[in-house]
This record gives sequence, C-alpha cells and structure tokens, in this order.
Amino acid sequence: GTNLYVADTGNSTIRKIIIATGVVSTFAGVAGANGSADGVGAIARFYYPTSITTDGTNLYVADTNNHTVRKIVIATLEVTTFAGNAGTAGAVDGIGEGVSFNLPGGIVAEGANLYVTDTANSTIRKVVIGTGEVSTIAGQATIAGYADGAGSEARFNYPEGIVTDGVSLYVADTLNEKVRVIAIGTGAVTTYLASGVFKVIGTDGVNLLLAGGQNIYRSNITTKVIQLYAGGSGHPPGNYYTDITTDGTNLYVYDNTRGAHLAKIDLSTGYNSWLGSFGGNGVHYTNLDASYTIGGITAAAEFLYVSQPNRGCTWGSTHVKRFGSFYGETEKFFGACGTPGFIDGIGDVVRFNSPTAITNDGSNLYVADSYTIRKIVIATGRVWTLAGKVDTAGNADGKRAEARFSEIGSMTTDGVNLYVADSGNHVIRKVVIATGVVSTIAGGVGASGSDDGTGAVARFNFPKGITTDGTNLYVADSGNATVRKIAIATGEVTTLAGNPNFPPSFFNSYEDFGQAARFGRLWGITSDGSSLYVLHTGSVSFHQISKIR
Repeated sequence: GTNLYVADTGNSTIRKIIIATGVVSTFAGVAGANGSADGVGAIARFYYPTSITTDGTNLYVADTNNHTVRKIVIATLEVTTFAGNAGTAGAVDGIGEGVSFNLPGGIVAEGANLYVTDTANSTIRKVVIGTGEVSTIAGQATIAGYADGAGSEARFNYPEGIVTDGVSLYVADTLNEKVRVIAIGTGAVTTYLASGVFKVIGTDGVNLLLAGGQNIYRSNITTKVIQLYAGGSGHPPGNYYTDITTDGTNLYVYDNTRGAHLAKIDLSTGYNSWLGSFGGNGVHYTNLDASYTIGGITAAAEFLYVSQPNRGCTWGSTHVKRFGSFYGETEKFFGACGTPGFIDGIGDVVRFNSPTAITNDGSNLYVADSYTIRKIVIATGRVWTLAGKVDTAGNADGKRAEARFSEIGSMTTDGVNLYVADSGNHVIRKVVIATGVVSTIAGGVGASGSDDGTGAVARFNFPKGITTDGTNLYVADSGNATVRKIAIATGEVTTLAGNPNFPPSFFNSYEDFGQAARFGRLWGITSDGSSLYVLHTGSVSFHQISKIR
C-alpha cells in the first residue's frame, strides 16, 4: 500500500522502498553478512532470501539457503524463524523445530495460510499462519517428475515462483518448463501452460503476469491466451541455451532466443555464427522450423544429429534430423512429425513420441524417448529400444524393458557403455550397450543432495548434462549449480567446480578456480579433450557458456 518490500537475494537483506518518494533503506539484515540469526532489524541475518510476501501486518520470507521461512513484524522489525530449522535441509511436515524444507524458493500469503514452493523437494507446502503447522499439499518429497493429479499424485520439477488469485495457486515449474495451477479447495494440480520457462510474477485475478525472456507477458486465466505486455525485445520465452556438443573444432549450441536455432562457435576464435531456420553466415537450414524446439544435439563425422520435439503436436511428436556440414541442407532422417508413436523398425514405419537427449558412438545414435533409450544404426536407419519401457517412469535397474528411468537429462558414451543423467531420480545410470543391462553407478534414487562420495553415498540435485573423456564422467548438476566428476573405474564422485551452498543465480555467476566459481542453472556439458564447456542460465534472460580448463 505505502511501501514495497524486496528480498535482496545477493545481499541477503530485506529492503524497503517508500513508493511516494522512491527512498530505499535496508529493513532487516546486513548486506553481505550471511547467517540465520533472529533479532530486530540489523541484528537479524538471512542467507539468500529469494521471495517475500505479506499479510498486511507481517512479512514472510523464503530464506532459501537457511531452508526456513522467516517472519518480520513490520511495525517493530523483529525477525523470527517461523518454520523450518536453519541449516537443516529436509522434507518433514509438522510444527516446530522438527519441520524442514529444502531450498524454499517462492512464497505467497492467502487468507490464513502461506504457500511455499519447496524447490529442491519438488513439492508445494502449506503453512498455517496461526499455528505454524506445515503440510505438503502437492507433489511428493524428492520425487521429481511431471504429472497432474491430486495432492501427492502430482509431480513437479524444481518449482520456484508462486502467486494466487484467491482461488488457485499458479506455480512456475521450472525444470518442467511449464506453469502449473493448483486448486486451493481440492489440491488438484493441472497444467496451465505446457511450454516455456517463465517466472510467475503476479495476478490481477483476471490475468497472470509472466516474465519470460526479456519481456513481460499477460495471460488471460480463462482463455490462457498470452500477449506481450511490456518489453518487445522479440525474444520468445524459453530455455535459451539448452544443449551443447562439439566436433573438436567447433561447439554447436542450441539457442532458442530467435526460435529454433543452432549456434556454431569456432573454438579457436570464439566466432559465433547461426545455423537455423532464419539462416546466418550464408547457411540456410530451411527445414529447421522455428515452431519446433530442439531436445538434443550430437556431432558424428560431418553431420550434426538433432532430436527435435514439435511442441505444436498434440503428443509432442518428433523427428530426428541431420545436418550436412558442407552445404547446409537438411534432411528428415528418422520419424514423422505430426505422427506420434513408438514403433521400432526401419524407414517410414519408425515412430518417436518425445525424443530429447541424444548422443552417438560414431556408428549409432542413442536417443532418450518417453522414458526409454532408443538405438539408431546410422548406416541402415534401423531403430530399436535398448532400455526402459515406453511412457513408464520409475527408478528400477535391470535388463532392457525391466529398467525404468525418470526424466533423462542427457547421455554420453565411451563406446561400450552409455552413461545417463537420470535427472528425475537424481542419479547417474550406466547402460551396457551390448546387453541393455542398466545399473545405478552414483547417487541415491530419489534422494537429492550435494554430497561427494563413492557410488550410492554421493548425492546429486537434478543432474542435467553429462560427458566423458573415457576415464571420468563430468556432470552438470543443475540444482546444485556445480560440475561434478565421477571416476568411472571406482564410482568416486567429487565436486570439480561451483559450490552447492550457492544456488543457481545470475547475480552469483562468475569465474574463479574450482569451488570458488559460481554458475547459473546448468543445462549441458561437453568436452574437446582438454577443456569442458558448460551451458548455464541464471534467469530466462541470461545465458552463457563457461570453459573449465
């Protein structure tokens, strides 16, 4: 009404802006002094607060790195820990010190309750203001995925922003690239927007306001029609950089700032040219339609191979294309756009449902498609299912169709085995190519975290990208904003770069050595044999490639 209150994340403070004058002051905390202390005004400490709401009398803060919800009495500036236990990550419901959150990212007040996106737990939590009682109203702790349904049947993947119109909650389901809606009265979860990386920033009861790319969009809640509201940069909402590969001379990067584009980056000069539907540098790939999105890219011989889900088709039907490096022509290689399905075979009979990650061993392509891994013999075009069961998510090891995956983020191969970043299960899996036997080589199924260690002792948080130098695996551990190293021979996991205590952020992204470096949200990773190249974003308007030597 009179003032704005801002969670100043990078400074770990709460700021006040007098609307009439624009005067800014620090309301609670001390700039740069991270901590968890309660107290009045400058005595209090916060640690990466990312969201703030009010009931008119108090402020409530999602104090992300403390894993708590804090309360500030506006009249007195008194700060207390309202829910959760500072420094203790977990997923426990209840009242008092036993309650735990894991990187709470968004918070909104509605009536007698607070609603919190418990980001690393992939759940939505409710806090009763009068009693402090915490309960989980949607999703299941540490089991990330994508499913509509009521309460614990629903699945989210790294939910962040949240707003309400008094009847429903609207959630930015970040790693699923969707906006979800939760009916407050029933707990039923449905999908509001099925594509696009947005931050949900507000509602007037009629429209949602969404931040995407460099613009603000307005979406009518009834019709779901999206209109440009402010900005006009021409950049559509989306992932921006999402996958990366190399042929040893160039990097090839999927960048959707101008539709479906491939960027080619010369490793020796850093020169960036466009390969895509709008052309660039004299190259025109006329069949790469901007209405599609690219799931993954891989380089083999003189071709790039692209798995390309068509977001305009009902079931996300797709095809895989290849791009000749000399003349810039494209050719449809496998599958049929607009004809979804799941059929092994050869030629026109082949169908893909939603292929995303892709890699190759020189002779074969391996494509993640609807919780399975498909093998494509490049010379003949024959397609068959190597592991997993179509449209059946899970976490089981086993042989071929016995195995289960949950949201395959990326794959790599040493020619004998495939190594899979199983993002939804927070683990790294191995697939023996000759037999189709799947095993978990690092991480604890369904248990997110950042622990180093050997095999099942280690923990990951939505690992998205993976590559290998033949001796080690390197993992883009997205939720931890770190690059992890796994010794293939022993399964030992160490943190090579980044620090899990600093969540992915544009403001905290900078170069440094090892664990002193900071990243945004990591997506893809590749290697030219001497260096690693990592894609990361801190928000939908920030994207960059970092080199690790």
